[in-house]
Amino acid sequence: MTRDRDEAAAALEREAIGREPIPTRMSFRVEFNRISGNAPPAGTERPTGYGTPAEVAADLPRYREAAGLEAFQINFHGNRNLGQLLQSMEWFMREVKRRLA
Repeated sequence: MTRDRDEAAAALEREAIGREPIPTRMSFRVEFNRISGNAPPAGTERPTGYGTPAEVAADLPRYREAAGLEAFQINFHGNRNLGQLLQSMEWFMREVKRRLA
């Protein structure tokens, strides 16, 4: 079955039992290299979710569209201590979120 047919069949089944659809969510790994100090793997493209706030902000809608997602769980990767984790979270809210609005 194709994805469209699968989704249509699931919608009919949900309607038959009165259930709302469950939003499609996925974990999204974010690493700000200026905070973590980690370099991307040599000789490869920049990994999705890795880099500057502008790069991460550009990745999110592209990833959501390609995967058909409705929501993300953001995981901050590459931080070596609590200070870096908190700085990454603050930077995400200040620099990435405004680019997505």
